[in-house]
Amino acid sequence: GLRGIGSIGWFDEVNRPKQYYKDAANKVDYSYDALGNKWGKTSVIASTTTATLYYGPFIYTGGTLTRVLTPEGYYNPATGNYYYYLRDHLRKTTLLITIKCQIAIQ
Repeated sequence: GLRGIGSIGWFDEVNRPKQYYKDAANKVDYSYDALGNKWGKTSVIASTTTATLYYGPFIYTGGTLTRVLTPEGYYNPATGNYYYYLRDHLRKTTLLITIKCQIAIQ
């Protein structure tokens, strides 16, 4: 992602940001479906382009499934780890807990 965003390039028709710039060589473009759900992201960071697609709870980066979202957190298929959000009384995430998925074969 872009830390220290320099500017927001433009917005769509319902005022969602579509493009962020850090500088001339670093930007992120977002696309949304007709219902306003984030559909895709294209990042250009130091001349390296990365495409991320969002299909409901499934997130693909560079054509590979990288994350499966759950109400409690997310699953990373590459590592087999589950990440759970520990939230305070205002539902703000205060801690991310990692649990490795182990499959027992009987």
